Amino acid sequence: MTAGASGVCRWGVRLFAIAYAGALAIYAIGTLGLFGQPRDPLSAVFLIPLGWPWNRTVDLAPEPLWPWLAAAAPLLNLLALAALCRLGRRRPPATLASALLAVGATLFGACGGSIWNAGDLAAWVRERAIEEGCEPGSIELEEWYRAEPAGNVWHGRCRSRETGAEQTFAIGVDAVWKPSSSAPQAAKP
Repeated sequence: MTAGASGVCRWGVRLFAIAYAGALAIYAIGTLGLFGQPRDPLSAVFLIPLGWPWNRTVDLAPEPLWPWLAAAAPLLNLLALAALCRLGRRRPPATLASALLAVGATLFGACGGSIWNAGDLAAWVRERAIEEGCEPGSIELEEWYRAEPAGNVWHGRCRSRETGAEQTFAIGVDAVWKPSSSAPQAAKP
């Protein structure tokens, strides 16, 4: 890496570190209500883009750790940026470029195609309903899944692709969705 590129890389790491420190400060002030500020559940919003893609896996840990892991996720990106800058000073640019491509492919491959929110879950349920014989444009889902003895199941209605008749379906979601303790639950009949 040339001297100019190395300086840009170092400044990029510094700017990321400043943005991270600022986002952490806003998170602490908003979450703890420091300096007379009201508590704000959205105070972590600036940590989300800085911690991507690591913050997408926070919900795999026990729920009490979520705030701490969300706050620490950008630190992984900061360390990765610093390591890539250091690698770039020691290696030829082609090696650095291939290392960046490998890291990027790994990150995007690990996070792609996953179910991260209720919208993704609803789309997944619709896809399963189509696989079970529903006509794609006719699917109507209930508002939310239900907790049943066999697990969490999302119910809906559709028109059969084969007969055209109205039919109901039930798709289990436990294999792809881990509800949080604050997730809304549909009323039991």
